[in-house]
Amino acid sequence: MKMNLFRAMGTNVEFIIDDTKFQPISSLNDVILSAKSRMEALESRLTRFRNDSELSHINQQTGKWIAVTKDTFTILRLANEQFDLTNGVFNPFMGYVIQNLGYRVTFKDIHNQTQELFRIQYPYLPPMHSPLQLNEMTQEVRLDNGYMLDLGGIAKGWIVEQTADHLLNNGVSDFICNAGGDLVCKGTNNGQPWVVGITDPFNEDKHIFNLNVSNMCVATSGTYSRTWSKQGRKVHHIIDPFLGEPADTDIISCTVISPSLIEAEILAKAALILGTSAAQQLFDMNKQCDWIIVKISGEVEHSCN
Repeated sequence: MKMNLFRAMGTNVEFIIDDTKFQPISSLNDVILSAKSRMEALESRLTRFRNDSELSHINQQTGKWIAVTKDTFTILRLANEQFDLTNGVFNPFMGYVIQNLGYRVTFKDIHNQTQELFRIQYPYLPPMHSPLQLNEMTQEVRLDNGYMLDLGGIAKGWIVEQTADHLLNNGVSDFICNAGGDLVCKGTNNGQPWVVGITDPFNEDKHIFNLNVSNMCVATSGTYSRTWSKQGRKVHHIIDPFLGEPADTDIISCTVISPSLIEAEILAKAALILGTSAAQQLFDMNKQCDWIIVKISGEVEHSCN
């Protein structure tokens, strides 16, 4: 078993590899290094916390057509598609809202802020249509004035999937790529399914479930982890896209198991925002997924056997 742990995308990233099928073993370290480089390169383009990222260039030049790389164009196309498919429940255009709540720096620095850099104008009005235009011919994008992109979980999920594909394309067939609880699980662990623990949101040192997973992806969205105080009020990073405020929901944690990590990310976040009743209807339309909902009351509902 080969394990590699490093920091990226504001979280701990882990490669866990069953190396018994990889030949030659000596070159596995080179594959791991190249996979890490792929992840770091994608993060550098898609983060809003670096002024020189492609995402920041778009945000800094709203109203103008900006040429971007193929990777950035691909994830922005996916973001637009998910905005439309979810009728705006997934909304990657709330950068100003998130900044106004204090999340204008990486989470590790969020408690050290002293300045008020931006004040959003109320009432908050969600966009009815995507404010992001894409030109497939020129590979250019244009963001309307008054908006800021924050790709959040969809970028994280996509980057993890791209990194997993890099491992697969370089001969690694049995592994977990885990970025802060968002996982791509490929193949098996010595012939057995990978065992994935689902964190208890009321006690993060414990698991409420252990799942047997093979060739599937797992994503969790929760309001219990990334929280901070804003003018004496406790807030979190899961924003209701129709109110521009942290979601007021009866769900504290939602985990989705899906063939696609992006789909798992979107469904988990949408379910948490919508609440249990609407989440059940959402999952009924996505039969290929399993799910685990933990309510604020402590009650657990799930579709897993």
